[in-house]
Amino acid sequence: PRSTPLYSSAASDVYKRQDWGAWDLVAKEFAKNDFFFLKFNFSHNGGTVDDPIDFPDLEAFGNNNFSHELNDIERVINFTFSKKSVCEKIDTSKVFLIGHSRGGGICTIKCSENKNITGLLSWAGVSNFKKRFCEGS
Repeated sequence: PRSTPLYSSAASDVYKRQDWGAWDLVAKEFAKNDFFFLKFNFSHNGGTVDDPIDFPDLEAFGNNNFSHELNDIERVINFTFSKKSVCEKIDTSKVFLIGHSRGGGICTIKCSENKNITGLLSWAGVSNFKKRFCEGS
């Protein structure tokens, strides 16, 4: 079985979604090196199934928050561990999260919450969420 990185990019702009830019190349490189690589978009990132790149769902994006993103990652983790066809292909003792920008911060939080995740790669991840909010907000 192969190690399994779950890729998450949750930055607040349209250009940081897993369907944009080099993320397909990143996934292919991991797979080429014998990793089972699973990537996903967050449910409230403004994209849709038919149009993941542009911003057709501004209402969802406007309602996005850390709780939605943490819940989305939890659902992906639960899906990964509940599917026999997936579990047969991976080493469930070596599942880690990769996050870029805000996704790096979200993955850091999720790694502290979920015992099934054994590692973290944070690529230019948010290191301090508190600085992003005004006192009392």
